[in-house]
Amino acid sequence: MIQGQVTDLQTGETLPGAHVYVSDANGNPIQPSYGTTTDMYGNFAFEPNPGTLITISYVGYTKQVYPVDVLYEMQMVQLSPSGVLNDVVVFGKKSYTKYILAFSLILALIIIIYLKKKGILS
Repeated sequence: MIQGQVTDLQTGETLPGAHVYVSDANGNPIQPSYGTTTDMYGNFAFEPNPGTLITISYVGYTKQVYPVDVLYEMQMVQLSPSGVLNDVVVFGKKSYTKYILAFSLILALIIIIYLKKKGILS
């Protein structure tokens, strides 16, 4: 079993939610992917097969690829900020309420125009 803690290289702060997974040499997950996520203190523990590569990644940081044998000896993995992250875009749940409201307003305008043409409204 490998276990350790993921921290920021510059500040030493722990990185909760970092991904630790079995990968190829480029850091791409191997299918089926196998790994874990660091806890709220940046700690992780899981048991990969001997001889595999482990990637540790976190949003806004440069991902690191290690042979699993190296991680058995390490207790702390430090990631450096990538310096290329300008914005994080969060996609939310789509709501249909605004579409229903827009449709209702358009329908109300059409009815008002119709009633004005018939002379019912002035």
